[in-house]
Amino acid sequence: SDIAMGLSNIAVVHKEMGNLKPALENNLKALEIWERIKNNKGISLSTTNIANLYDKLKQYNNAIKYYNRALAIDEKMGDKASVALSLNNIAGHYLETGKSQQALEYSLKALRISKEINSIINLKDCYYNLSAIFKVLENYKEAYINHQLYVKLKDSLFSTEGSKQIAEMQTK
Repeated sequence: SDIAMGLSNIAVVHKEMGNLKPALENNLKALEIWERIKNNKGISLSTTNIANLYDKLKQYNNAIKYYNRALAIDEKMGDKASVALSLNNIAGHYLETGKSQQALEYSLKALRISKEINSIINLKDCYYNLSAIFKVLENYKEAYINHQLYVKLKDSLFSTEGSKQIAEMQTK
C-alpha cells in the first residue's frame, strides 16, 4: 500500500505540473495495487483521481465510468462522506458536459447526504456546484443564494483552519 500511495502522490505532482498523461498512468498503476490488496478506500481514491483526469483530458465516457465505479465502492463501504463527494463529482462532470438536469439531480443528492452527516467541506462543494448549475439553468436567484452559502462556508473553513494554524504557532 505504500507503493500505491507513492504512485498516487507522484500522480498528484504530475497533475499539478499539467502532465496529465503521466498522472493518469501513475493513478492506473496505483489502482492495480489497491485492487490486488483489496483496499476499497485506495480503490475509491484512485478511481476518483482517474475520473478527474479523464474529465480534464475530455475523455468523458471514461470519466463517468470511473466516477460511477468510485460511487459504487463508496456506497458498498457505507462511507457517506465519500458517497457525497462522488455524487458531487458526478454532478460537476454532468455540468461540464452540458447535462444540467442530471447535474442538479446528483448535486441535490450530495447536498442531502452532506447535511445529514454535517460535512462542511462537502456542503461547501455542493453549494459551489449548485450555484454554477442554477446559473446555467438561468435561475439566478438560486444561483445567488447557493453562491452566498458557498462563500460563507468557504470563509468559515478558512477561518477555522487559520485559527488552528495560529494556535499551533503559539504553542511552538
